Amino acid sequence: MKEFNKMNKKKTDIFVITHKDFYMPDINGYSPILAGAKYNSATISLKDNSGDNISFLNHSFCELTAQYWVWKNVSLATNVGFVHYRRFFYKKRFDNNASNILSLDEIEKVLLSKDIILAQKMPLRRSVRDDYARYHNLADMLKVREILKKSYPGYVPAFDGLMESHSFSPFNMFVSSRQLFAEYMNWLFDILFQAKNEIDFSEYDKYNQRVFGFIAERLLNVWVIGKGLNVQYFPVYQNNDNVIVTEFKNSLKKILFVK
Repeated sequence: MKEFNKMNKKKTDIFVITHKDFYMPDINGYSPILAGAKYNSATISLKDNSGDNISFLNHSFCELTAQYWVWKNVSLATNVGFVHYRRFFYKKRFDNNASNILSLDEIEKVLLSKDIILAQKMPLRRSVRDDYARYHNLADMLKVREILKKSYPGYVPAFDGLMESHSFSPFNMFVSSRQLFAEYMNWLFDILFQAKNEIDFSEYDKYNQRVFGFIAERLLNVWVIGKGLNVQYFPVYQNNDNVIVTEFKNSLKKILFVK
């Protein structure tokens, strides 16, 4: 942690969240960070289990444990962002080569006129509400709405609007100013820690025990909508994606299903 803060003289910090050792493309200014390091022996040097941390909650908070660690322990640059070991923001469609990943210079240029960078919206056949209910426990999201109504009532219309929409930006990936990042972290973790005290996920299967990661994917969208942020969307592909097939499927979904 001290070594990272000491060397941090960049205008932008991009953290590549991973839960295992992986091949890291040679991209200037991108720093891998190990999420759930408390129970993980991967050799990534930057870990989320020192200082003020929630690394032990990784099984239910997923990549958010790394975001929390960065928020609490790193002297950040002007801009901060998060991608995944197998997912990056790409500047052009149909190209998932490392040379097409957004550079720090390109990110900084975008943020001169935009508030935040998000993943290209994922089109859904159903509403966000019905899609969540299909794969997870909808009662958890309804509990989150109750928390919003009590603690952040101004965000309830954004929540309701997102739940009825047919797309959202997934993956808990974003880049913003450090001020917006800190504001989002305060808002998000206040809600999630309240939800953690009210949601019993002890009987969920391993996939659905990642409940707070899934909730946060939707809440990132709610926060952006509720604040009226100016968004720049970029495509996101997995490293091994056939991007032409992926784009064709997404285009077809938009034609057939998106309202």
